[in-house]
Amino acid sequence: MRLEAAARMDVFRKLWRAKNLIVVLFIPLCLLPLPLLHPTSEACCAYVLIVTAVYWVSEAVPLGAAALVPAFLYPLFGVLKSSEVGAHTTPTREEAPSHSRQQQHTHTYTVGMLK
Repeated sequence: MRLEAAARMDVFRKLWRAKNLIVVLFIPLCLLPLPLLHPTSEACCAYVLIVTAVYWVSEAVPLGAAALVPAFLYPLFGVLKSSEVGAHTTPTREEAPSHSRQQQHTHTYTVGMLK
């Protein structure tokens, strides 16, 4: 009886050590019926968002890696084209906000006071 309890605890310890690996593998497989049964772009988007949220909250993978999951899975599932995934992350020169005259004047005034 005592030996069985020790063996069970040993199994639980091993599972606890491997919990991140279990989450990384089990969650996508468990949720896979969502995009397979409903092959719409909305279902695929929901799948990617749920997997990303679980990775983010559980910290099974580093947060930076979890943030990149949609960048890889959206084109894979056909939610967005790969050229569209990163298109809105960095503004072009035309899209970048320009400083107003008031902000430029304030900056010049502040720099003048520091001299």
